[in-house]
Amino acid sequence: MAEQNEGAFHNRCGAPTLLMVGNDRVAVEAASAIQVDNGVAVKLWLTDDAVSVQLPRRLTWRELLSSRVQDVVLVDAETLEIDGSTFRIDPPDDAEDFFAAVRSQATEIVHAQEAAATRSAALNELTEPFGSAGDRWQYAVVSTGAFNTSARLTYILSATGRAGWELVTVYDKASNWLPGIENGFMLLRRRVPAGVEPASWAIQYNG
Repeated sequence: MAEQNEGAFHNRCGAPTLLMVGNDRVAVEAASAIQVDNGVAVKLWLTDDAVSVQLPRRLTWRELLSSRVQDVVLVDAETLEIDGSTFRIDPPDDAEDFFAAVRSQATEIVHAQEAAATRSAALNELTEPFGSAGDRWQYAVVSTGAFNTSARLTYILSATGRAGWELVTVYDKASNWLPGIENGFMLLRRRVPAGVEPASWAIQYNG
């Protein structure tokens, strides 16, 4: 099992315990406990994603077992189950803070997993082909420039229109430091025929 340096302390003012793991310092919460089935005194370390049961040795801690934070079972106000073994926080006054930290970490992990799943699903919708019956578009972002905007718009729309592009929108942003000067862009698109794969599905033009 893994051994860790005895470099931990608990700050009663609310700062996290610091546990030395190799050359790294990992912020954790800690609590002393008794393993219910054999009476062995252990230390429980809460990291960002797991609860580890450590057996004290002379100058190190030896890990007996560990479990993902979200798999830890809080049995009652002083007792928890980790990987099938039951532990009682000792002294009991430390249980509330430790259990609150476990719940908080588990909740954060679940929320992070849900957010990742949502992002993944949304990305799949954006990147998966719509099908042969759907329209596919290539987009172009074209700078309108800061001067002679009207003439530039006329020239670009004329040239791109002949090439099959259509205007989606024009965005103008007033300069923050020079009144009357615009810094904007046009968004153009053109339909991509079936079987054609453009080198880039979105291009930028600043000429």
